[in-house]
Amino acid sequence: MALSFWFGLRLYLQHHITSISTIVIVLMSVMMLAFSISQTAGPIIAATKAASAAADFFAIIDAPSTYILSPTIVSRHLGHSNSSFTKYPKSPWTNYGL
Repeated sequence: MALSFWFGLRLYLQHHITSISTIVIVLMSVMMLAFSISQTAGPIIAATKAASAAADFFAIIDAPSTYILSPTIVSRHLGHSNSSFTKYPKSPWTNYGL
């Protein structure tokens, strides 16, 4: 910013610029550019953290399948016996088809 001010003043004193308003416009443009660049720091940091987390996540997903245990089937028959059902106490008039 100081460099813009110095160079603008130098051009004004050498009569390359006819008005001070040109220097003010350039200084405001430089300030807006510096502000915009400073505002991008937060999203860039967040994107870096997200990329790091994604790398860890994909490392877990892409792990070899030898570490994953597969269940063994002991029996294919599931049984159910000696069960009793009762009616709910709040609705004794409801028939549950039992």
